[in-house]
Amino acid sequence: QAALDDRLNGTLLKRGERTEEGVALEQNFDKSLIRLFNEVIYWEKLRYDIPFVAMEICGRDNKERFRVMRENVMLVVRDYNSILQVLTKDERRLFQERIHFLDKKITPGLGKLKWAGRGIGDYIRECRKHCSDVRQLVFDFKAAKEQIAHACRQVSATSLVHIKKKRVYDDIEFQGEQRAHADQVRRTLGTMHSEVKATMLRAFEV
Repeated sequence: QAALDDRLNGTLLKRGERTEEGVALEQNFDKSLIRLFNEVIYWEKLRYDIPFVAMEICGRDNKERFRVMRENVMLVVRDYNSILQVLTKDERRLFQERIHFLDKKITPGLGKLKWAGRGIGDYIRECRKHCSDVRQLVFDFKAAKEQIAHACRQVSATSLVHIKKKRVYDDIEFQGEQRAHADQVRRTLGTMHSEVKATMLRAFEV
């Protein structure tokens, strides 16, 4: 049991290397324990004699408990990292306050909480809730950004002059048709402007 406790004295999480996406989270479970768990599974299948210390560490209860715990911690890791991955460098500056708030919620898993400690379930639930809230804000912002970009592409593709091919106009006919087309374009651009303005207001509120 002492050998197991020593290997479980690490923190739940650690920071990875800094990349263009920021500093991601990584799970910090002892890799030698993972190898031992896997080796014991194969030893059992091959019906080898398993050392007592290995059996004590890798008993069915321990193995299943830490498997579930590792998977739950990995959910926090994926939730957090997915937020960093979808944001550009400039967008991360916009969400700096939200990410800083998230970092404070994550901090106990980087220092105080150990694999053998208590309160891990509550910590995971709280982190996932806050990650979900921030991720939804990010996705709403990204959706608004794409809507604005789509509207801008539509504006760019809108022709201000309408001329039919193989058609010869006299002056009055040409002016009349262009006025009608201009009225239509004005209504279309007005609608697009209203949609972009509404979308920008929603994005600002995020």
